Amino acid sequence: MIKYLTIIMLLIAMPLQAEIIQSDGMKIIKYEKRGDNNSYFLMGTERGSYIINSWDIAKTKVWSGSGEPDFSIGKAIEISKKHLKNNKLLFKKIDLYLAINNSKEIIWYYTLTFVEDLFNPRAKKHDVVILTSGEIVQPWNISANK
Repeated sequence: MIKYLTIIMLLIAMPLQAEIIQSDGMKIIKYEKRGDNNSYFLMGTERGSYIINSWDIAKTKVWSGSGEPDFSIGKAIEISKKHLKNNKLLFKKIDLYLAINNSKEIIWYYTLTFVEDLFNPRAKKHDVVILTSGEIVQPWNISANK
């Protein structure tokens, strides 16, 4: 918990700049260095923190939180499998979360988990974070990007 609070405090103090990659019809948001601090902190994991700037999102495609998201669960699974580039991985679960930036704007995102063996509780997990507007977010690791 303290680790993630420290990360959040550092993120507020350190602006970030993203590199946006277009690949096989997918938009991938990957942080390359520090830039502006009006960002959304999505989540922190062992792989790194998932962070995006407000301007890196297709605002016209962002889900409002009511009704069904335009970016379906099926489409999220399809794009995530394509992104992982591993045909042996099996879809295990999907979660829907929200994030709020300093301007109190809300975005929603999916986290999808894939494993090689559904019956092994210790199977290595492969997670994908994807916005309901369709962009994949890569983890950003503070120690690797100093």
